[in-house]
Amino acid sequence: MYTILAAEPVAGELTSMITPIITEITGAVSATDVVTLLGKGVAFGIPFFLAIYGVRKIVQIAQSAIRNGSIRV
Repeated sequence: MYTILAAEPVAGELTSMITPIITEITGAVSATDVVTLLGKGVAFGIPFFLAIYGVRKIVQIAQSAIRNGSIRV
């Protein structure tokens, strides 16, 4: 009535399947690579955030000037 397509791997088989993958990943990626990636992310993120905040502030000032007829910073 039911067809079994593949047997579920047991813990030993699963470990033997995952071990080479983890070995390759740890060999390819070092702690220095991770820290460098995080540093570049922060280095890009801070100016990006400040740029968005600055553009929003400029738009708010312009809209306020149009509505009220005066500029307030």
